[in-house]
Amino acid sequence: AQRLNLNQQDAWYVIDLDAWPLASDWIQQYWMKGQNYGLRVRRWQHYVNNNTYNDSPYQFASKDEPDASRHPFLRVRYLGRRPVPIIATDKTQITVRTSKGQAPTNEVLLIRNIGESTLNFSASEDAPWLDLSGATTGTSTNENQQLLLAFDTTSLTPGAYQATITITDTNASNSPFVVPVLLTVLGPAISVSTTGIAATAAEGANPTATTLEIWNSGYGTLDFSILKSAAWLVATPASGTSTGEVRQIAVQFASAGLNAGNYQDTLTVTNTTGEAPSVSIPVTLTVLGVVATPTFNPFGNTAYPTNVSVSIYCTTPGATVRYTLDGSSPTESSPQYTGTPILVTTTTVLRAKAWKDGMLPSSEQISTYTILALPPTLGFSRQGSSLIFNWPTAAAGFALEYATNLPTTNWRPALPAPSVVGELNIVTNTMTGGTRFYRLKKP
Repeated sequence: AQRLNLNQQDAWYVIDLDAWPLASDWIQQYWMKGQNYGLRVRRWQHYVNNNTYNDSPYQFASKDEPDASRHPFLRVRYLGRRPVPIIATDKTQITVRTSKGQAPTNEVLLIRNIGESTLNFSASEDAPWLDLSGATTGTSTNENQQLLLAFDTTSLTPGAYQATITITDTNASNSPFVVPVLLTVLGPAISVSTTGIAATAAEGANPTATTLEIWNSGYGTLDFSILKSAAWLVATPASGTSTGEVRQIAVQFASAGLNAGNYQDTLTVTNTTGEAPSVSIPVTLTVLGVVATPTFNPFGNTAYPTNVSVSIYCTTPGATVRYTLDGSSPTESSPQYTGTPILVTTTTVLRAKAWKDGMLPSSEQISTYTILALPPTLGFSRQGSSLIFNWPTAAAGFALEYATNLPTTNWRPALPAPSVVGELNIVTNTMTGGTRFYRLKKP
């Protein structure tokens, strides 16, 4: 492309169209148009007998054809730069945020001319929720004109909206001038205290209830309801409102009638007005079987005259039974019962409990075995007029007593005090006539 520089005011320029490779129409449409040169041009058309001229939009009538048979040409006169207005505003974009049901504050857009001449403008919008008033039309040589923006959001749901303010003046170099308007309508938002709920219950029982907290982390009022499918899952209350305060929901599990296994459902918190997305909370319930409580044979809780052997049984196949003999509750580290009966030789509290993987441990079985302490055997011999009594020293605490008739409660100590010979207690009494009865008694 070639460029013709017009830089001398009130000068004449001749364009030889044979030498210029582009048609004169192109020159008018693309090269001259919009350049603010203030050009006025008339094109002389070759091969027109009457040598008529076609007026261009730039106007200027002149004919100077040195050789009309050879060279069509344009004769151009530069009359100087034409003064034009330029549209300007104090904002390149208007951004507004508001909550649903609340009208945002009006905005002001200042319009003025930063060019030359006088700006004769008009302003329009393209959205039903945007209303323009004030300087929707006006003039400016350099002063500001106020355009008022009002927003009607009563029918708008939460979301983002866009509009355009278009300012036009056919003489302005930058017409149309566009100012984007961005409107965000804020609504409620659902927030919850947890992303999931899990509970474990024994078969035939209900687990402890848990608490779910719900609140509005957005704007306005949140109207919510809680949806679920399973009959074993209960949320109370199932609906409510929040403007920001926390609402507590009791989540309960009616699992007493469920067999052992895993169960799933979902609590879905929804906004009843549809202005906020729903929040889903997965719920998992695990119902575990319970190991059968161990049983003792013999059971105990009675007195036994001698040592007793106790066997422990559990009807849950594969369960591990553990026990204690010191009165403490069994744990998974307590001795394991392997099937050999437990020999109880003294008064003992026997406790047992059973475990199995994948099941809850059994209840604890408790039984007291009371072993009665029998008196030792009392031995005696006679040497002349003396009776010699003996009993094992291992029978600590026993004393020799006598009475002169039976039955009686009048038992008296047999003297002297026993002497120890080897592993025997020895008491020697002299026979004095009459009848005496002897016994060993432990106080």
